[in-house]
Amino acid sequence: MATPVVPNQFAVGKNRIIHKPTTATFSFETGHTTFKSINWGRADEQLSSGLNYRKDDIIPHCAAVVEQAAKVREGHETPRVHHAAWRRGNADDEGENDRGLTATDTKT
Repeated sequence: MATPVVPNQFAVGKNRIIHKPTTATFSFETGHTTFKSINWGRADEQLSSGLNYRKDDIIPHCAAVVEQAAKVREGHETPRVHHAAWRRGNADDEGENDRGLTATDTKT
């Protein structure tokens, strides 16, 4: 009997996702939702623990994880503001922010 696949069984890296119980590895290009390569590891085999994860059960969860990772990355493509600059407000082109402070000012 197949063992259920759950989202917390996946380790997500910059360009790959691993199904930890089977070591199935899914490689992808950052920002894309298609797989570049798949190494199935021990999927569709009975593990020493007696568990058996099916490829057909792993792939939909992995695809959802990749899609979610792509959405998260899309939201982080905008330039990030350094934490100290954020506390002072956004600086304009002359180096002053909307409160009249420059990056070298220590006033808050």
